[in-house]
Amino acid sequence: MRYTAPHCGGGLIQDVSAVQLGPEYWSQARNILFENGAAKRVDGYTLFNAATGTPIHAVAVQAGANYYWVYANDAGNILAYDGAIEDNINRGGGTDEYSTIPTKWTSDVLGGILVLNNGVDTPQYWASASLATDLADLTAWTADLPANTTCGALRSYRDFLIALDLTENGAEFPYRMRWSNPAISGTVPSSWDEGDPATLAGFYDFSQTNGYVIDGGAVNDAFIVHKSDSIWRAQWVPSPEVFAFSLISNETGVLSTNCLQTYKGVQFGIMQGDVVACDGLSIRSIIDKRNRDYLFRNIDSENFDRTFLGLDTANSRLMVCYPQQGSTFPDSALIYDIEQDTWGQRDIPNLHHIANGIVDPGESQLVDDYNDLVDSNDGFVDALSFNPSEVSTLWASNDGNLYKGDEGDTANGVAMTGTVTRQDITLDGSLHTRNMITQVVPQITGSEGLSV
Repeated sequence: MRYTAPHCGGGLIQDVSAVQLGPEYWSQARNILFENGAAKRVDGYTLFNAATGTPIHAVAVQAGANYYWVYANDAGNILAYDGAIEDNINRGGGTDEYSTIPTKWTSDVLGGILVLNNGVDTPQYWASASLATDLADLTAWTADLPANTTCGALRSYRDFLIALDLTENGAEFPYRMRWSNPAISGTVPSSWDEGDPATLAGFYDFSQTNGYVIDGGAVNDAFIVHKSDSIWRAQWVPSPEVFAFSLISNETGVLSTNCLQTYKGVQFGIMQGDVVACDGLSIRSIIDKRNRDYLFRNIDSENFDRTFLGLDTANSRLMVCYPQQGSTFPDSALIYDIEQDTWGQRDIPNLHHIANGIVDPGESQLVDDYNDLVDSNDGFVDALSFNPSEVSTLWASNDGNLYKGDEGDTANGVAMTGTVTRQDITLDGSLHTRNMITQVVPQITGSEGLSV
């Protein structure tokens, strides 16, 4: 009898006994993803920039025709790179270093202005995306808030900045969310003073449950606040209330900072014991009965808080990056294809963070930077110096490099191997039939010279 599998792109399922799986699923995989009914080896990664120090966070910033990558390192410095030149943009003329204690930064862009936060120092903003401009303490933060105020995460929503998990004048307020007065586009908020009736600034304490506020993000028309034990919706309403708050779920909480990503109106998150999708009103698991038990059984218990969620917008994929048992930094990732609803796996080089952006910005092509006659230039005047459709991922690695993800066939020059295994397959759907297989005819495509 000849048996032909319907396809082999059902994805990786490790929580269900292989004998119970359909023929299109796989019980083990390494450096493999699944799309369009096929199993495919993941792409490699290449060196983008040998960073100064160890990069622990990166974010892309576009300013007109120019494009920058800004990254924080473990030595307390923030650096900006335009594809050719890198410069220190620390506050105080590049000399005032930041705390080296944080293992995670958060970043966001509000009205074209980059804001950065490490949970220890005063939040920072980049008034003008230029190598000649240094970071500065966030306007009105120190003037309007209690002394030595810091926050665990800083995010944007509509025209507001949202500060989560506050410490104010030495006192911890781990249930607190603060919001600024709305900002005018191209500026940062002018006030954080909740006592000023001329502003909309205020705060709210999520003290209904015992868990602490950890992170949050905008989803559609709401801001979703994630605690360690629950998920809340903050909905903008006309003044004087500003926000209305409601519970989405008290069944789970986010695992750590930077474990949230939003794609096409859905927020995805690594929770404590689950990976979920949230539409702003409810949540659903996207990993249950597939790889949930495997994932949380294999995350290192001492370094679980280094786990983070990466988003590859160009390929509609999530990367659940985590340190395996015995590892300090994330060295493995479960890959979720959002459009295909399949899971795969890949090795990663001890990553701290993954960001999206144009990873080959190139040189500026503005007229001001052009030394020849305009009439002799066959290109467009003030053309972009990059292709905005070529969005890729930038990986911040503990080995001191910034890598372009999903590029090439090697791990920065080192050969990669992809393996996929299916055990205990039942060809006729019966657990009681013994089949003797005399021949296997796989359908495989690849480039010349590759070994199978």
